[in-house]
Amino acid sequence: NLTCILIKLRINLIISDSVTNTETELSGTEGKTVTLQCSYSTASNNPLLYWYRRYPNQALHYMLLRGAKSASSFEHKAGFAHGRFSSTTAHDSTELQISALSLSDSAIYYCALSECMVCKYSVLCDRLFVRQKKWTI
Repeated sequence: NLTCILIKLRINLIISDSVTNTETELSGTEGKTVTLQCSYSTASNNPLLYWYRRYPNQALHYMLLRGAKSASSFEHKAGFAHGRFSSTTAHDSTELQISALSLSDSAIYYCALSECMVCKYSVLCDRLFVRQKKWTI
């Protein structure tokens, strides 16, 4: 049955998506720059990589997203993220660079992956994977 095969393949693609980091804690000096790295694996040709941060006892705050592979030209930032926060992506990794560090940057940072379809004027996303480990700055 072709339908069953397609469903099974879809499940396998979901399971194969992953996001990991190389370091769990970083420290920086006020005024300097730090770079957080995150590796990912996906069968998608147009993944989006998201960065979030969380302060103690608060919800996750969206920072920015950056497209990879065929969606590499896509980028979006929250208002506060313009200027000091930037992201780059490669075929299997993404980086978040924070410049002019301040004490208010001390937080837990999360990297996430979604498989998206880039349409004419919007982005439709499903399956957001927030990584298990976190960076503490």
